[in-house]
Amino acid sequence: MSRRYTVICHRCGKSTFVDLSKTISDQRCRSCRGFLQGVDVSIGNTPTLHRRHVWRRPGAAGQEPVWQDQEAPVVPVRQRWPRYYRWIIWGGLAGFLVGIGFATYYKFRDSHSTHRELLGQMEAPKVDVRLTEPWRLKATAVARKALEAQTVGELLPLLFHPEAGDDVVRRYYETEERLPLGKDLGEEYFIPPGNSPENVVSFSFTDSSGRPRDFVVVEKPGGMLIDWPSLVGLGELLIKSFIEQKPAESVVLRAKARLGHYYNNHFSDSTKWLSIRLSDVTDDNVIHGYVDRRLPIAAAMESYFADPEANRYKPDDPVTVVVKHPAGNTNADQTQILELVSTTWYYPDGLKALIEQLRKQESGTAAESGGKDKPAPPDKDAPPAPPAAGK
Repeated sequence: MSRRYTVICHRCGKSTFVDLSKTISDQRCRSCRGFLQGVDVSIGNTPTLHRRHVWRRPGAAGQEPVWQDQEAPVVPVRQRWPRYYRWIIWGGLAGFLVGIGFATYYKFRDSHSTHRELLGQMEAPKVDVRLTEPWRLKATAVARKALEAQTVGELLPLLFHPEAGDDVVRRYYETEERLPLGKDLGEEYFIPPGNSPENVVSFSFTDSSGRPRDFVVVEKPGGMLIDWPSLVGLGELLIKSFIEQKPAESVVLRAKARLGHYYNNHFSDSTKWLSIRLSDVTDDNVIHGYVDRRLPIAAAMESYFADPEANRYKPDDPVTVVVKHPAGNTNADQTQILELVSTTWYYPDGLKALIEQLRKQESGTAAESGGKDKPAPPDKDAPPAPPAAGK
């Protein structure tokens, strides 16, 4: 007797055949090829379909299935594979869109000049040419050649002196110093801190009198040269010339500075004035300059400059200052420091621009005061007004 029945597949809803002599859950639908679980059974040609469900008992794998009537509709088992595939599709699509977004973002960043590559190779930091061996040997050779020059004719081609002519250089070595410059060149040069548009280094040596000195070697477009004003401490005047000429106007000086403890005459009150000892490169010519303590720069100078009473081993600092004698007193110990221009002696184009600006400032002040009918009498304790130029 045939035990084959027509059933309705719970997955696709189409009719298929089932053999009741075998386990129904091991049989497949001939349409969707899915395993049969809950089915609608049609026996023979009976139009009435009865919903039945197969219950299996534990340990009864070889026994015939037990059929029970069931009034509730059969609920098919959850379709796991379609949902799994759906997550894969949506996840892949999301990852693809995110990748497109990142690619667009990096392309936008790369199109801007201010962008630094994040994913590419970073640029190596720029090497300071002054730290390279070829540059060091070249600079040392120029310094040694200048130090060994026996005549002004040999020295002049090695000098950079925009503030003075060749005649000034020749006269200096006829009246002030003798050649050669000195000996014991220190080959380990000093590189000034900060950024500079030029390659500048400082060499130390011992002059003919046994004093420690230094000079600047700078790389110019035409080659390496020695900055002569920084070698001899020449500003608008030498300190020796300033003491001899006693100019009434303001003067720009290069000098070596340290704290002083000398107060006299117009600058006798140490609570109002800060004493600064200014000397030239030989330390033979000295002036006493005074800074108004009301100026903010006074406190900085007091903490920065060497104090021989506190630390006798700290060297003097090179400074560029604007000085002026008070009215009616031109002694070397009566000099006011109107402005501290910088704590260096080397300037790429010299002090010419600063000096010209200072002269224009003084000319404008003189013209303004000359137009008054009755100028007010000067205050005895008030210092001359510092110029606004030259900062």
